[in-house]
Amino acid sequence: MDDDLTAALLRMLRGSGRPPGRVLLTGWFSFLDGEATAGDTLAQRQASAALTRAGIPHDTAWSPGFRPGALSLEAARPEAYGTVLFVCGPVHGPQVARLHARFRTCRRLAAGVSVVDPADPGATGFHEIVARDGTAAPARHDLAAAAPAGPLPPVAGVLLSQGQGEYGAAAGTRRSTHGSPAGWPGRTAHAYPPTPGWPRTTGGCAPRPSSSSPWSPASTSSSPPGCTAWCWPCAPAPR
Repeated sequence: MDDDLTAALLRMLRGSGRPPGRVLLTGWFSFLDGEATAGDTLAQRQASAALTRAGIPHDTAWSPGFRPGALSLEAARPEAYGTVLFVCGPVHGPQVARLHARFRTCRRLAAGVSVVDPADPGATGFHEIVARDGTAAPARHDLAAAAPAGPLPPVAGVLLSQGQGEYGAAAGTRRSTHGSPAGWPGRTAHAYPPTPGWPRTTGGCAPRPSSSSPWSPASTSSSPPGCTAWCWPCAPAPR
């Protein structure tokens, strides 16, 4: 995998001629009114790993809705950081503009992002951007693609957001993707536990696991009233 985006990120951090100081790592996973996609969190993991290898001290700001108890944007003191680094997603919209206002005394950089509108305050507020797409430069591989792998989860699942309006007009393309799981294999259940003998289906609903299964109804949130099986719109999510 070509790791040019990670290398460009580090060059950008060191390119000002002065040390970056302590870095605050941010992204859409930082906003209380944002969302943390798998790509966002993997990009954070890759950026954090790159900063650690380079010996650059840093913290990550997480949304309290996603990681309660972790450092949040509201708790992060601007004077404690020399640089704010924003990774993944679009540099567009009021959330990103508010980030610039709060950390106006810091050098603000973005890496692995989409430039939806170069004139948007979310984009113009950065001192420098290394984009994955949306500029005249060739598109780069996403930071998430090079993220270090963690332990494999015991299930496989499909997670869809309710559109992503922060992409502006480009959100229409994403909505068409989000709306097309009907043709995906194994679409009828949120997750299948690796339990021998537990049925897989290609249509309709999958029966609930037995009470002896670690994925029994007692170990999950409740389905809507009247639902007697795990199915696409009403399958209980694992806790």
